[in-house]
Amino acid sequence: MSGISGSHGSGADHDAIAARLGAALAAPAGREVVDRSVPGGALTLVGPGIGGARSEAIGRVLLADGLTDAAAAALLDSLGDDLAGLDLTAIEQPFALALHDEATGTLLLARDGLGRAPLYWWTDAAQKHLLFASRIDALLDAGPVPARPDERTIHRFLLDGVADTDERTFVEGIRRLLPGQVLRHGPDGLSLSQSAPLAEELQGIAAAPGRPLDDAAVAEATSLLAASVRRAATTGDAIALTGDLGSLAVAAAAPEGVRAVAATRPSGSVPSAVTALHAARGRDMELITARDSQGDLLADLDELSTALGEPVPSARSHTALTLARSAREAGAGVLVDGVGAEQLLPSSAAHQVSGLRRLRAARRIGDLAQGALASRGALLGAARGALAPRAEVPTEALLANAFVASHRSERRAAPASLRAALVEEVLHGDLPVALRASRAAADHEGLRSASPLVDAGLLRLLASLDDASLLRAARDGSLLRSVLSGLAPGADLPARPEAAVLDEHAWIVRHADDVRAILASESFAARPYVDARSVLAFFEDVAAHPEHHRSEQIWRLLSLELWLRAVIDPRTAAGTEEQAAHGTAGEELDPDAIEAAKADHEPNPGKRLDLVSETDGRTWRRLPLQTELVGRGDDLDAIVRERVERFAASVPAGTVPEGAPWYYVISEKIVAITQGRSWYTWEIHPRPSAKVLSRFVTRTPAGIGLGDPTTMELAIREVGLPRVLMASAAGAAGKLLRRRGVFYEVVGDNVRAIDGPTPYSAFPSNVSAKLPPKDPDVVAARLSAAIRAADIPASLRESFRGTVVMDANDIGRNVLGSDVSTPKADLEATFADNPLGQGRQRTPMAILVDRGVQPGDGTAPAPAAPRG
Repeated sequence: MSGISGSHGSGADHDAIAARLGAALAAPAGREVVDRSVPGGALTLVGPGIGGARSEAIGRVLLADGLTDAAAAALLDSLGDDLAGLDLTAIEQPFALALHDEATGTLLLARDGLGRAPLYWWTDAAQKHLLFASRIDALLDAGPVPARPDERTIHRFLLDGVADTDERTFVEGIRRLLPGQVLRHGPDGLSLSQSAPLAEELQGIAAAPGRPLDDAAVAEATSLLAASVRRAATTGDAIALTGDLGSLAVAAAAPEGVRAVAATRPSGSVPSAVTALHAARGRDMELITARDSQGDLLADLDELSTALGEPVPSARSHTALTLARSAREAGAGVLVDGVGAEQLLPSSAAHQVSGLRRLRAARRIGDLAQGALASRGALLGAARGALAPRAEVPTEALLANAFVASHRSERRAAPASLRAALVEEVLHGDLPVALRASRAAADHEGLRSASPLVDAGLLRLLASLDDASLLRAARDGSLLRSVLSGLAPGADLPARPEAAVLDEHAWIVRHADDVRAILASESFAARPYVDARSVLAFFEDVAAHPEHHRSEQIWRLLSLELWLRAVIDPRTAAGTEEQAAHGTAGEELDPDAIEAAKADHEPNPGKRLDLVSETDGRTWRRLPLQTELVGRGDDLDAIVRERVERFAASVPAGTVPEGAPWYYVISEKIVAITQGRSWYTWEIHPRPSAKVLSRFVTRTPAGIGLGDPTTMELAIREVGLPRVLMASAAGAAGKLLRRRGVFYEVVGDNVRAIDGPTPYSAFPSNVSAKLPPKDPDVVAARLSAAIRAADIPASLRESFRGTVVMDANDIGRNVLGSDVSTPKADLEATFADNPLGQGRQRTPMAILVDRGVQPGDGTAPAPAAPRG
């Protein structure tokens, strides 16, 4: 395990904090913890058996992660009197270092320009005391750092899986030192600067006119990669071979005597590309098959979460851990990997399609034509994906309302070009995350890691290629394909080698019981970030119909929960109390047993409990009832009866005045769902006419209406294409005459009540389309009978008037069915402010109480409440 940590500043607890930092970085067996203390207690540096140096002559101490003792000593010897002149750009090795100048009492922290060695820091409010470490858990264990999750970082991670966009980490107050950044802490306080201008250099190269990808560029890339691999790997080291182009190219450039540790497929076989490369290299490369440990994934994720100090970004991290274990068992001390290939080259379909869109936006027709030809495989794959019956469930639909609202403005700007996107990936995208995960896996097994593809020279070359050249490179798989052909000309490699990495989607489906136990646990339900019931409902459909979904959101939510349990909960009183009260954190619960967030006698947030009707001047009390998710075929009568009984047993006295007439109101959505008249969007296959007609429909904030091909298809099924066409013509004429609503007057209320997918709603409404309920009057009468047979007080039973099936949103109300004599207009007016809400309130039912004309209320209607 490599790393550094230290404490700089003053205070009585300084030495104790530094000692805890050393204990937090406990060294593996056979390595001693090295403790270097500066007289006077101004600085304590702690590192487990790693390179370090001290120069008595100039009174400076250097501790570095990634540098050898000789390199550290040479750096000290090169320093002049002024630390401000420190030049770190010439150091080619990955490094994170701490340099203390005793004469000035200044601590300097720095990272290499690509950020290949991690370094984190924390300071108190007065900036008098600073802690730093290569691992987040070391800082948390040091004492003064509170273990509070950073919600903004969590939001970004859950949305797109990226966390390294800036200096903020998953722990509030702990900052990461950015690539090439230098931090100074001394008597004058704290300052940050940039010593390695690689980021600006790459951005400048990407903004300049690009060069073509020709033979000279390929030769240069081959030479740069070979030199980078020679610096990283020596005889006896292990090469992590997953079978993708990146790891194959690194292995092809490796010196004789290296050991290749190959990942295996679920069948236990090694990728054919690995076998072909090994055959071409002959006996100068030993091939070791890694032991598969997919069954240990959950336990491994706990360990990786601790080693990273952050949620595990993807299943590739587990593959890296598996390879590191096998390399350690083989006696290797260094693991050289192919991390960077995915991020550095546009070999994926997503990269290529994105690049083509940029060329089209720039109207570079010639480059677009050449790029489209080069990317034809990616385009066909994207077209197949677009036609596949998959659902893009918005991540926000699985998160808590307040959490989504508080981070609604968080969006990353799209880069201006494909080359700019490449630089963004390198500096603030997936690459820093992949590097940290790979390094943490190696560290966990006591190995040093190296990623030779992440080389400044290679990055400069790639940033210099024009967008069209980057796309044309995809014709043979990627630029790496050409490089690999030059490094291993005798290898009979497949046209498109595929990596043998853990398929997280397949693993989630295969281990559904284990995943369900975590997502249904009390600890997960208590997190303020998630809507646990939506997550469970979504997961159940993923498990039942894996072909309909991707699993990125489930993986991130699972990874976040395991990180919170491993890193945050044990270090907080809340976590300790929660685990003590609930037994094991993974204890499975019935998702329907999760406590409702709103009491029955309270209105929804932003809504009023009582409303004075504008039609009859009476005061109406609306009591929204939260309920569990319902599904196709559920017994709605039993659900309603049980829910009314629960309401009657828990509502405070006086909420429903004695003898006041009351109604049971139910949303038409829940009725339609139980009748089987609601479908996931991927279950509906719109005909061409539905796709065309939906484009002319105006969408409103209250709902998508018929502005989606799926809802238009349902309308055609409900009333027939001729009637929809006739209504469309009448609607167009009505618009010319400035008369609204003509379309629905012709097509009928059944079509008006069709609902489409709404991203602000709870799953599955965010990916569903539905017809209005069938025979709503009959349904209302049946539900009224169930309520009258319920176990409720006699006074409530006697004052019950009946059931109303209501279609309401923020711009209109429509009673679809009822078994009462009260005029529909009067009932619709009671829902003028849409008290059931339009989002994820989970209140599809309400008790509506007629309180009569109240003294002082008058006849003026209450002002419209804000949307909840």
